[in-house]
Amino acid sequence: MMTAISLDIAEAVSQITWNIPSTLIGWNEGTLIRSIEHQWPWNNVTTAILAVFLTGWVLTLYWFQRWRAPSKSDVPWRTHLQWLLLATLRLLAVLAVLWMIAQWVEVTYRAERPVLGVLFDGSASMSVYEKSSLSDDFQAENGTRHQQVLRAMAMLPEDLKRRLDERFDLQAYWLDSKIEKLPSARWTEHRKEIEGRTPTAQQTRLGDAIRDILARHRGQTLTAIIAITDGVVTEGMTLRESAQLARRELVPLYFVGVGRPQRSPDLWLGPIAAPRIAFHEDIIPIQVSVLQANLPSSSQRVRLLDGRTQEVLDETSVSFVGAQTSSLARLEYVAKDIGIHELIIEVASVSDESDLQNNRTSWSIDVRDGAISVLLANRFPSFEFRFLKHHLERSRQREHIDRPAYKLTSILEEGDPQYVAQDASAAMTMPTRGDDFSQFDVILLGDISPSLLSPRTQESLTRFVADQGGGLLFWAGWNHTPHDFFREPLARLFPFESVPMLHRMPSSDQHRFRWLPTEIGRLELPLQLEADANENQHVWRSLPEQQWHASSIRAKPLAQVLAMCDQHPNDPLLLSHFVGAGRVVFQATDETYRWQTHYGDDVYYQRYWNQMIRWLAAGKAAMSQEPSSIRTDRPLYRFGEAVRLMAKLGTALRTAASRPELTVRLFKDDRWIRDIELLPSMQEPFSYQSQLDQLTLGRYRAELVDMGTGATSVEFQVLPAAGELEQTSPAVEEMIAAAESSLGKFAPLRDWAYVLERVPTPPPKKFESLPPKPIWNHPFAIGFVLLLLSSEWFLRRFWGLP
Repeated sequence: MMTAISLDIAEAVSQITWNIPSTLIGWNEGTLIRSIEHQWPWNNVTTAILAVFLTGWVLTLYWFQRWRAPSKSDVPWRTHLQWLLLATLRLLAVLAVLWMIAQWVEVTYRAERPVLGVLFDGSASMSVYEKSSLSDDFQAENGTRHQQVLRAMAMLPEDLKRRLDERFDLQAYWLDSKIEKLPSARWTEHRKEIEGRTPTAQQTRLGDAIRDILARHRGQTLTAIIAITDGVVTEGMTLRESAQLARRELVPLYFVGVGRPQRSPDLWLGPIAAPRIAFHEDIIPIQVSVLQANLPSSSQRVRLLDGRTQEVLDETSVSFVGAQTSSLARLEYVAKDIGIHELIIEVASVSDESDLQNNRTSWSIDVRDGAISVLLANRFPSFEFRFLKHHLERSRQREHIDRPAYKLTSILEEGDPQYVAQDASAAMTMPTRGDDFSQFDVILLGDISPSLLSPRTQESLTRFVADQGGGLLFWAGWNHTPHDFFREPLARLFPFESVPMLHRMPSSDQHRFRWLPTEIGRLELPLQLEADANENQHVWRSLPEQQWHASSIRAKPLAQVLAMCDQHPNDPLLLSHFVGAGRVVFQATDETYRWQTHYGDDVYYQRYWNQMIRWLAAGKAAMSQEPSSIRTDRPLYRFGEAVRLMAKLGTALRTAASRPELTVRLFKDDRWIRDIELLPSMQEPFSYQSQLDQLTLGRYRAELVDMGTGATSVEFQVLPAAGELEQTSPAVEEMIAAAESSLGKFAPLRDWAYVLERVPTPPPKKFESLPPKPIWNHPFAIGFVLLLLSSEWFLRRFWGLP
């Protein structure tokens, strides 16, 4: 261990001793580098061992010679010093001879100083007049950003400017409509060269300029690129892309941010969650995301307009508090007329808002009125079954009072055989084939046993929901539903996880409860008993209590809990989820019939079930050979804006198992760029969406290729920024991200000396050596060896030593 440590120390010392002349001793004179080098053939470890050996050998010889020689001094320690001095002189002479044997020479090289690129932004945004961004210590005056850059250049310390001129070959560029190289290579001259220029470029191609500088100096030692800019890019390559290119070239980007943030406020509408198909007199919930940027805490008005008459149909307000950037607006629309309704959603503009086109969006709803085919099945004629059956039989269409609203088929598992003969709506057995189920829009299953639903029937029922878009509702019962189906094929339709057993609350006054709609449930059609939100909550709090419900239910990850038990907040009463194209609902009680006695009538009972059945029937109504489609939220985008792609699979491509993702091919000017993966939407079955960022200028086409149905595509265009002077706020975040990505730094203009001082200085690049000048045989070297030897001889004679 000690031997290894000694060798490591010896090697380190040897490297320091022998490498100093060739690395540290040297100086720059223009493009010349001078250094001292040697021709010693041995490696550093061997040289160090030789030096140690010679030192020990000389000291040993003089030590023994001192004891054999007679002492002529009365002071012993003085004799020791005399011999030690003689040994030192002899050792220096030996080492000097070794130094001469190494043949030291002075070598001169022609070299290139490292290049430092400096980019001055000459776009029109640099002519914006604003309060100075320099430090108050400078007492700088207000002015344009270009003027602030000039003052900042004048305020730099002289020693810093001198070091920059000495260390680097400065290559400065002025970015106007095109990049232009400044003639001078000295920092002190750059200010004079840009002082007479005026920033007038109407577009900023900052990313392209960085790419051009990298290309011009490829093959040279380009240390870094310093960009003095506000960071706004309106055309060409983005800062993110140029930073990735610079990192591949091992060239860090240093950004000096100019300007103060002056971003104008903006409000725009985001994704909309609303049905495309509804039924007459439905209360249609519409949710729209309202987003904002650079807007202080405020409240903004959102309105729902009739697209034909511009009549205000509903109105609400959204609030933004602190740094909140999005808020959800909830609107409602009552479908009073049959047909396609074109609606407009708009958010009020704010002062100084430049882009008003994104404050409005449209939505179409197909309102229908016709008999909905319903299958109602239960084990025995319970109160829930009888009340619901009678309601469905006597309901009539709004527009045609003489026509029934529902085409009902009812099945009783334990019904009397004469019941089928006496009741026109009754059927003896459940359908078994998929074609038999296709005649129905909605199926309501109560407390039935698995014996009524064979495995084949259950598989057909699953395909009815997933492939045909049918609606299915289970309500819990005392005997079979749902715990007897956990091992059956139908179990995968339930919107909750399988549990070993469902516990029932006992029927007593201590366990009476009411429904408590959740925040999601209040927005869905079945639970909107009144159009006004406050009145709707009041109705739910005043409805008659119920006595039992199935508990210990755990919702599936993608299921929506629409209502809870007010006495047991962890027990869901109403759950829903999508299965393929259709929707499945589970109602954890069979006592909604108790709402019939509310205020002496059954208006809310009827409204609940009417809206529930229409809500479930909407899925199949939209399945009439619907083609696949792909769209964007708008056809035109400005540079830097995100493009939102939305696709929906057609009927021919829908299966019981939804695809985890959807691939869309993106083309630019009819040339394939890349494939994009769209993820499933939580708002609508068989819908997918994705967001594209950092698209460059040009025409694009996103193409969805359906298997066997041809190609479906949407075209959109990315236009230049609305104008150079319409984006005057500095892009600080983009500059910081680009600097970090390229391993550089960012600093505002007032602190730009921090950036300049931290630019690394690599050694100059040698490319030619001039004839060397030997110094090992210099007369001074020979004279030094003779001086050492003669000094030793003289001292020996003077002290009388042999």
